[in-house]
Amino acid sequence: MVSRHVPGSDGYKLMLRNQIRSLVNFYGTPTLFITLNPSDVDNLLVRLFSGEDIDLEDLTRGEDLSSWKRRMHAAWNPVACALFFDFIVSKFISIVLGYGTGKAGLFGKCTAYFGTVEAQGKGTLHLHMLVWLDGHLSPQHLREKMTSSKEYKLKMFKWLETAIKCEFPDVEEDSNSKIQLHHSRRIRHTETGNPHPGVIPQPRIPPAGSDLMEFWAEFNHYLVQLLHEYNWHEHQATCWKNLQHGEPKTDANCRLGMDGHVHEKTELDPDTAAILLCRLHPKISSFNDVVTFLMQCNPEQKHIGSGDHAKRLVTYISDYVTKASLRVHAGMAALCYAIKKVCNRTPDLGISGTDSQCAGAVITAVNSMMGRQEISHPQVMSYLVGGGDHYTSEKFSVLHWGLISRYVDMKCKESFVQHEAEPVHGDGILADVVSNGGVITTSNQVMDYIFRSNLLDFERLNLYDFVSMTRKFWIPRQGPEQPRGSFNGEGHPQQSTHYISVCRSRRVPVLLGPSIPNPNRSDETKELWAQYMLILFKPWRSVNDLKTPQESWSDAFEAYREHLSNFSRKIVANMIVLTECNEARDNFSRQHTSRSSGENAETEETEDTDLSFDDDTLYPTNADPYAFGMFESSDDFQEGNTDEKFGQLGIALGPKVSRNLDMCLPEYPVHDEDSERRVAKQVEEADFDNLAQQATFMKLKRKRAHLQDDCENDGEPQRQRQRTDQRSSPFAERAVLQDGPNEERYKAFCVEMKSTVIAETNLSENAEQLEAFSAVADHFIEGNPEQLLMLVAGVGGTGKSHVIKSLICFFDRVNQQKKILLGPQLA
Repeated sequence: MVSRHVPGSDGYKLMLRNQIRSLVNFYGTPTLFITLNPSDVDNLLVRLFSGEDIDLEDLTRGEDLSSWKRRMHAAWNPVACALFFDFIVSKFISIVLGYGTGKAGLFGKCTAYFGTVEAQGKGTLHLHMLVWLDGHLSPQHLREKMTSSKEYKLKMFKWLETAIKCEFPDVEEDSNSKIQLHHSRRIRHTETGNPHPGVIPQPRIPPAGSDLMEFWAEFNHYLVQLLHEYNWHEHQATCWKNLQHGEPKTDANCRLGMDGHVHEKTELDPDTAAILLCRLHPKISSFNDVVTFLMQCNPEQKHIGSGDHAKRLVTYISDYVTKASLRVHAGMAALCYAIKKVCNRTPDLGISGTDSQCAGAVITAVNSMMGRQEISHPQVMSYLVGGGDHYTSEKFSVLHWGLISRYVDMKCKESFVQHEAEPVHGDGILADVVSNGGVITTSNQVMDYIFRSNLLDFERLNLYDFVSMTRKFWIPRQGPEQPRGSFNGEGHPQQSTHYISVCRSRRVPVLLGPSIPNPNRSDETKELWAQYMLILFKPWRSVNDLKTPQESWSDAFEAYREHLSNFSRKIVANMIVLTECNEARDNFSRQHTSRSSGENAETEETEDTDLSFDDDTLYPTNADPYAFGMFESSDDFQEGNTDEKFGQLGIALGPKVSRNLDMCLPEYPVHDEDSERRVAKQVEEADFDNLAQQATFMKLKRKRAHLQDDCENDGEPQRQRQRTDQRSSPFAERAVLQDGPNEERYKAFCVEMKSTVIAETNLSENAEQLEAFSAVADHFIEGNPEQLLMLVAGVGGTGKSHVIKSLICFFDRVNQQKKILLGPQLA
């Protein structure tokens, strides 16, 4: 199984990212970036999906469940939450976007969409969606169009102000300024005494022919309540996670753009040509009034915009919505770096905490990292009963671009080029098993394209269209031996078993291989770009069909440019836009890195220090992934200078991580006469052999290898390990029963200990806790050889840890500690 087929893996997320960028090649840059946050805690549909019988008329008079009970209900019904989320997203796509209806939706005619599902810290699902609208221009063309045409600019501004709002609906125009000053503070429903607006149904639309003035008044009043509950921005730690040391936590430094500024009208930034949307209230995040009213939550809309800022935004969004999880080795390397800094900065500092406190600190750090890898119950249910982890309007076909480009390069380097190309064996080979003959045939896209049928429908297909429009099928047993679309010639190993068919609907080709260069960068990149464009968009069967030996790739492409179809011209232009977006992102990252590295890393520390990291801080994109391998073997510490190795680790982590970790370790002077007695023993050269043996032992143990102790002990008998009450070691202790009681007596003893533990831990007062404890204890007492699989689920505070502690106490009482193994707790 390939990692890209495992949902949630980094390979799978990379596949989704490639699909998004293939959509940019296919449709151009997206128009809107929308975040949907359906509230499964507040919305009544969750209770309906869970099977409750709800009277909507009664609920209009107020809340019938408290906030805590609604949260408990959502936590206990993850299936209903997943069904609710899928229902809301599906209705948003079909009704609000209007996709598949043939008509324009709320924002315009939607040509494509792609959304990825994520879970918040509390487990609630939300969706990041890119939307493509018909007629949307690329960032550069939009900038040029608005600059050259005032009429087009005003129409664009009018559409934006209609689709995206950043203020309350009731604008007071009692002065020359439209800035909203009457909503100076946030007013929640708990302060007014009204029901939560997300719980009660929306105002109903009156029948046709009725007066709508009363409805719009109720609409605006209800929308104001929703905005106070969901869209009022209050700064949190994530707002300032990109701050440099010493920068203040103010509105101006909010990374989400909620800087407290307002704009009375939409205008173009004179320096960057970015669109500055009208904002009449400094605290309201962007929204659409109709979508917020219908969904009763805080869906955010953002226009991609124009200029270089929009180009960076396209690549940033595609990276953000498919971001990979934190690498464990990167997190552990950061901890290793921090420990080394502690030892270097405080050589005379003793360990003031107890052993349990030290162990607890380590467990907390590891649990925090491992908790990031956890998925919530609604996420699991979304795979089973919901819409999965992403929503898209398109189907995709993989184009093995690396295999094909290497084939063309290989043929270009040969002294002569054959008309019938030789089959290529290497990456991308697909093996098909023929059931009626027991014969295994192999094929790849190079062979499928070169040996395609001579019929006109296939002959005129370029490589991009071939991957997009054709499908390979088995030749039916009862059908003709050579159906329409059979491979041309006997050079194809599947000539007698498969055929190609042209389909009516296109799929989006996903190019896997080298990236398309920017032709405007240099003559070398233009030559390479021309080669790639000819391979993709000119029909060919051999390299001789692409160009003559005397031609350059650039001249050959210019000669063929006028023969490109309109569809191919659009794809070529979109590919250039995507390369410009990637370069804009890279240039901005380099400028940001150079500004950060130019600052002084050793700054004066203050108590109000923000130590949060960027999404790519712990594992920067330009870091060497093999730099952390220096800590995989203890042999590396025996050779060379360890300070030099930790210096290399600091470089690998990057200046931002190193600086933030350094700020965690202040050099406080220690004046303690007894500090030497509390200083941890420093590792010396004599300990390296023992450390190496321990590392080798643990490595083999992880592979479940059987070890035999071959060490000589000079004839002295080995001392048997004895259990002590000292808890200074994190390793589990083993106790062996020597000549214990018979089976019946021991079983009676275990039953007695079970009753004792139940009485001491008060498990009898909670039926569910007692049931969970008894299931494990009885399974052990009866000696059942079958494996017991049991899931104890529940929100925080329901007593899961109490059951675990009771089980630990039980196994300790019956002297069977080795029967229970505890892993780290996932938060």
